[in-house]
This record gives sequence, C-alpha cells and structure tokens, in this order.
Amino acid sequence: MNLKSMAAVAMTSGVVTSIAAGDAVQWRVQDGGNGHWYSGVSRDSGWTWSVARKAAETVGGALVSCESDSEWQFVRSTFSPTQAASFWQVQSINALAKLGPWIGASQAPGSVEPNGGWTWLSGVPLDPQDNINCCGDDCSGVPEDRLHLYAQQSTGWTVALNDLTDDPSPCSDQIRAAIFEWSADCNNDGIVDYGQCRDGSLPDFNGNNLPDCCEAGAPCTVGAYPVQWCISDGGNGHWYQVKATASRVEWQSARTQALALGGDLASVSSTAELQRLFEFTVAASGAWIPFGDSWLGPWLGGRQAVGAAEPSGGWTWTDGTSIDLSMIRADFNNSSGCGVNENRLHFWKASSAPILPSTSDYATSDFPERGFCEPRYPNMISFLIEWSSDCNSDGIVDYGQILNGELADTNANGVPDICDPCVADIVQDGLVNGIDLAAVLNNWGTKGGVIDADVNNDGIVDGSDLSIVLNGWGACP
Repeated sequence: MNLKSMAAVAMTSGVVTSIAAGDAVQWRVQDGGNGHWYSGVSRDSGWTWSVARKAAETVGGALVSCESDSEWQFVRSTFSPTQAASFWQVQSINALAKLGPWIGASQAPGSVEPNGGWTWLSGVPLDPQDNINCCGDDCSGVPEDRLHLYAQQSTGWTVALNDLTDDPSPCSDQIRAAIFEWSADCNNDGIVDYGQCRDGSLPDFNGNNLPDCCEAGAPCTVGAYPVQWCISDGGNGHWYQVKATASRVEWQSARTQALALGGDLASVSSTAELQRLFEFTVAASGAWIPFGDSWLGPWLGGRQAVGAAEPSGGWTWTDGTSIDLSMIRADFNNSSGCGVNENRLHFWKASSAPILPSTSDYATSDFPERGFCEPRYPNMISFLIEWSSDCNSDGIVDYGQILNGELADTNANGVPDICDPCVADIVQDGLVNGIDLAAVLNNWGTKGGVIDADVNNDGIVDGSDLSIVLNGWGACP
C-alpha cells in the first residue's frame, strides 16, 4: 500500500496500528495451495465486521474465505495465537480464552441456529458444525451472524470459530483484527495479481494492489517495474527497481545509470529492509547468475574506502551511512585471487540450488568493482536502484508521485520538474537564461514550436512555463 491506500483504510476503519501486508504470506501452488496471499491486519481499537470487510476491499482484497478444509487448516495454523499473537486479545470475561481476527463468513437472516445458512464472501457454503463456541445465538435480540477466530487454553489454543454480531460491543469485547485475502487474477495469466504487484512484475504505481494495466483496460506486460516499500507495511516509503542488463555491468557504471534516473544504488538501513530487498531481487527475472556453488545477485550501494583495513574497515553506503556488517551477513573474502581488493557489495546466495522466493539463505558479498580479472570471475548482470528523495518536503518520495502522475517529470530524469532547474534549459546549453526566456516568449500561446518551449508539456506555452524558467534561472547542475 502507498500513502493513498493507507489513508483510505484509515478513513474506513479508524487508526490502523499494524497492517502486515508487507508480511503477507502466500499459500503456494507448489505446496498444494491456491496461490492466494493472506495478511493479518490489526487496529488499536475495535472495528465492526462490515468496516473490516470494507477495509479489505479498499486495498484490493477481501476478508478471507476458507473454501476447503485444507485452506482452513492453512489459515488456522498461519494465524494461530502462537504464530500470530499480535492479532489476538485475551477475552475480558475469560482470561483463558482469546478473541481472534474477523473472517469472511456470514449467516443469512432467518437461518436455523446455530449452523444454518452460513456462506463465505466468495459464495461457497460453510458448515461450521460444532466449531461455533461461546456467546449464544444472539446479542440482546440481534442475531450473531458474523464469524471470527476463537481459541481457548483448554484446547491448547486450537483455533476454532465463534459467531458475533456485526458490532459485538454491546455483548462482547470488540474485535481488533481481521485476515485479508488476495485472490484476483485480472489478466488471467494464472498468477494472483497481488504477488505480481508486490514483486514488480506488473505495475501498481498507485499502490492499491491492482495492476495499473487492468485498471486502465490495457494489455498487461510482465516486466521489472518499480515497487515501493510502503510505510504502512513497516517500510521507509522508498521505491526500488531491479535493472537487469544484457551483459556484464561494473559497479560504477551501474551507479551512473542509477543516478541518471534520479536514484542511486540501494543503501540498506535495517535487517527488515535487507530481507525485503532480497526477496524482491530473487523474484526479478534475469537478476542472478550462477557462479560455482553460489549465485551472484544485483549490485548494491555498498563500497569500501581505498586503503581501509581489510576485510571489514571503511565500508559505507552510497547515502553516506556506515554499513553494519553484522546486519548484512556479509561474506568477505577480501581478495579476488588476483591481487584486486573486493571493495563493492552485491547480493549473494550460497548453493547451486534454484533460487526460490521462499529461501532465507541470504547475504551480501564483496566483489571487485570491475567484477573479474579472469574468466572464472564473472561480473554482475543487474543492479538495484533506490529512490528516496522528497524534494518538495511533502512527506512522500518524489519518484512514486512521478510514476502515478502526481508530479511531472518531462525530461524523465527521475526528478520532479518543480524541483529540477534543468527542465527549464530549453536549448540544452547547460544554462537557464535569457535564451530560454526568449524561447518561451516567442512561442507564447503555441504548442511549443520547433524549439519545444512547452516546458511542462501540457500542450500550451503559457505562464506555467514562464514560471518554471524563472525559478530555474542560472547554471543547470
């Protein structure tokens, strides 16, 4: 989710204290699952079943529907009190019981109590049999016709079902969590959209977990699109993209390309960021190459100062921060074997086994900047770009606003025009001066003329273009 989606959830559901979409888990097809994604979501106060349902829909999902016994077993084990404690609360009237998340089941009005007329939101009938516990069939005359998860210490915290009213507050503690499920496949490629939005294989620049191509009614092209590590998922709001190259790329060349796009090679500030970025790069097509009994992944923005004590001295990220070597689990070999110091970082994975998104064996590795000194030392074939700039200080990373059309970037350099004096250099001579001003005035009211004086590319040369030129006056950095 981006900030827009987060705000939408907040409006429909109050203050959300932990949305774990960043920790969403997939019930993988190769594990006998359906390929759907699931996430627990919690609030600092209660919400009704209907509000939780709306919150799920706002982010492209739904309250979970367990359409088979195997899916029910997957959900109850994944989101049990022992595995997902933050989504459970001790029942106020019974300290030996816990109330768990809302799920997507409801009972038709007038049904035979307690087990009649139950269906999942997906439309599949549900027979809860003797799983409905506690609380009776109504609350002050209102039928208890919504389900949530429930557990008791006497059963070893085995997850069961319990019925409550849509708003249980008159008769029960409020429920503070829900389980969201993403199952849509809008482009019919056999892969759930949520995962493709998450790994960047389909674009989702507005952060609503629906591929932008589907929303636009356009064909979907699988690629390597930028993705955001959202603040609402415990991230930093930065954007990342894996750039795979047709041939070997040296570290400095990779960084030059990243800078030209308004970003830089990725700097890592936490273990959580390292894990998220590793998973992201593993899912990227063409980002890794085999090397002996290991795999070599994308270049990162880690570098070692010339003359620093080997192997661990003088390491910094491109953003200027020091590298916590214990955090990145670095594999430092110091020398490439031919007298060249290994002074740049990239992702690395041990073992020649196929790389799977589920792997937890991850590390960064040092490597010579040029990457090789003989054929047995290959170079990287990809690099990881990070965008973090917020030039207009609105609390949102600029690159995402460029991607979703909120900020213009007419020269496609990754810097919003409002912050980029170079965009006003109409004649491209390295200066914004009277020549550029004359170009605007001489083409006033036109579409830009031969010289293309329509600086903001809105179809007409007018006061907006004049303002950009005046604000960018001087040398173009």
